[in-house]
Amino acid sequence: MMYPASGHQESDFRNPDPQELYPKVASGSLKPQPVDTKEFVALEALIRRLTAGDRKALRELDGVWRSVQAAYPTAVFTRA
Repeated sequence: MMYPASGHQESDFRNPDPQELYPKVASGSLKPQPVDTKEFVALEALIRRLTAGDRKALRELDGVWRSVQAAYPTAVFTRA
């Protein structure tokens, strides 16, 4: 599949997010959000622990994810 607006092909990306999300940011329909919040930093730290094999970290995932969802606008988590 070709993305005419960007001149890229689907195979240029591991995920379709760049074509779907970045144009929304450029048009103003999706406001960029900071990733240096304490909630997002905690999520990144948890992901590092999970990928390192820390089994205790899995029990924390729901709570950390809920805090991320509470810290960011709902539009960040939906695709339209």
